[in-house]
Amino acid sequence: MKKLVSWWNTGIILVILGMLVIVNIKSLNYFINSDFAAQIILADVINESHSLLPNEWNFSTEIHISFATLFSIFLLNFFSKWNVCYVISNILTYIVLLFSGYYFCRKLKMKNTWIILTLAMFLAPISYWNLYYYTIGNEYLTYFIYEIIYLSLWLQVKDKYRNRDCFVLAVWSFFLGSMGMRYVLTSLAPAILVEIINFVKKYRKKEVYTVKDYLGLCGTYVSFMLGVCLNKYVLLMHYTVKGHNRYFKSLEEMPNRLSIVLQRIFELFGYTEGALLFSVQGIINILSFLFIMVIVISLIYFWKSLANDDYIRFVTYANVLNIAILVITCEDENYYNDIRGKYFILVLFLCFPVVSIMISKLLEREKILGGGY
Repeated sequence: MKKLVSWWNTGIILVILGMLVIVNIKSLNYFINSDFAAQIILADVINESHSLLPNEWNFSTEIHISFATLFSIFLLNFFSKWNVCYVISNILTYIVLLFSGYYFCRKLKMKNTWIILTLAMFLAPISYWNLYYYTIGNEYLTYFIYEIIYLSLWLQVKDKYRNRDCFVLAVWSFFLGSMGMRYVLTSLAPAILVEIINFVKKYRKKEVYTVKDYLGLCGTYVSFMLGVCLNKYVLLMHYTVKGHNRYFKSLEEMPNRLSIVLQRIFELFGYTEGALLFSVQGIINILSFLFIMVIVISLIYFWKSLANDDYIRFVTYANVLNIAILVITCEDENYYNDIRGKYFILVLFLCFPVVSIMISKLLEREKILGGGY
C-alpha cells in the first residue's frame, strides 16, 4: 500500500512537470514579453562582461537575478537559441522549487502525502496569470523559491536554536535585504510581528524567554536591514534602477482599491470577469472562489486550534500587510494599474501548506488515509 501511494505521489508530480514542459515548448512564443527575454539577454551580457551585476545593465524596478538568468549563463555556452535556454532554465527552476519546497514542508513537519499535495499546488498552472507571471515568467518563481528558503531557515532556528543555523539565516537575510524592499514586506515584517507577539504573550504569562534566542533572531533581522541599507545606499547609487514611489490614498478611494485587490487575487486562481455561470469559465470561476474560501477557512481553523503556531501567524500577517499596502498606497506612475495579481504570489502561495495541513488534520480526525502531518 505504501509503495502504491509513493508511486501515485511521484506520478502526480511527474504529470504536472510533463504538462509544464509541454506548455513551455508550445506556448512560450505566446506568453513571451520583454521581461522574459531580458532575463536571457542579461545572461548574455553577464557572460560578455564577466560580472554578475554588469555596470551597463539597466535594471527595471530592483536589482535582482532570476534563475532563468543564472541557468542561462551556463546554457548559452551550449545553445545559440535563447528560447531553448529559457525552456531548459524553467525546467531546472521547477526542480529547484521541488527540492526547496520539500525541505520547506519537512520543516513544517508534514508527511510525504501532504508534501506532494503542497508541491503540486506550488507547481500547478492553475490560471493564465499564474502561468504568465510565475510558472513561465520565472521571475516570481525565483522570488517564491527565495521566500520559502528564508522561511525554512527561520523555522529551523525557531524549532531548535543553533548558532550555525542562525548564522546561515543571517546570511540569507542579508542577501534578501540587498535586493530591496520586496522581501521586507513578505519576509522581514511578518517575522518581526510574530516575534513581538511571542514576546508580549510570554511577558504577560511571565514565561521565560531566553536572551540567546531573542538576540540570535534579532541579529538575523538586523542583518536583513543591513542588506536593505546596502541596496539603498550603495547598489542603487551604482546601478541604474527604475524605482517607484508610493503615495497614501484618500479614504474614499480605498474601497475601490480593495475591490480591485480582491478581483486580482481571484484572477490569480482562474477567475475571469463576465463569464456565464454554466460555461466552462463560469465553473472555473466557482472553483477559484471555493479554493480561496478553503484558504481563508484553513487560516481561521488554525488560528483557533493552533493559536501559538508561528507559521500560521506569519502567513496571516504577510497576507494582511501586502493587501493593506496595495489598498492604502499607490505607485506614482499608476492609479489602479499598479494592483496586479503577481504581487500576491509570494504571500498567497504560502497558504498552500496550510490547506494541506488542514486537510490532513480533518482526515486524521476521521481516520482516513492515516491523516496527520
